[in-house]
Amino acid sequence: MFELLLIIYLLPVVIVAALMLRLALFLLKKSIRIALWVIRKSALILKLLVVWLWNRTVRNRPLSQYP
Repeated sequence: MFELLLIIYLLPVVIVAALMLRLALFLLKKSIRIALWVIRKSALILKLLVVWLWNRTVRNRPLSQYP
């Protein structure tokens, strides 16, 4: 009788714990993917900014400064 009551009360707890673990793993995967996306986009924007600044400084020099 005790084992039956233990199974009846612990089964929902185990199911909820398994679902929470799945949710935690899902959120961890999604947050890692979002972080990688943000890092890639930031690097791309930084690269474009560096290229833009480089072109702006080179284009604004007078012709006498070119070798």
